[in-house]
Amino acid sequence: MKTSSKLIALLFVMSLVTYVSAQNLDNFSSSATEEASLKVEAVEAVEAVEASGISLSWCGTGPYGQVDGSVYGGTAPYRWYQGGTLLMTTYSSSVTLNFGCNGGVITVKDANNNEDADIVPQGCVDHGCH
Repeated sequence: MKTSSKLIALLFVMSLVTYVSAQNLDNFSSSATEEASLKVEAVEAVEAVEASGISLSWCGTGPYGQVDGSVYGGTAPYRWYQGGTLLMTTYSSSVTLNFGCNGGVITVKDANNNEDADIVPQGCVDHGCH
């Protein structure tokens, strides 16, 4: 009887080890799948910027309506717009724009008419960086 109890205990332990190993393998494969998916998304985002040739980021709005804008890619000169109104033309990729507190659409266009735009919310408060 002692031998059969030991055999049953050994089979139970081996089954438990097999089950835990299978669970770890499932977790590993789903993590690897998620990581691969994130890499694909990052590559697609970079390709989209490269295809359009330009990417806009901005921070603000400051207490007097100023917005700090940056453009990545493209060819200078850069034209900066609030809605359809030209605010500034620069050869620098970073600017401080007098955008006002009413918000609106900020757009940057490069020499090849590649463009990117974003919405600046209303209010002279810090909206963070976008």
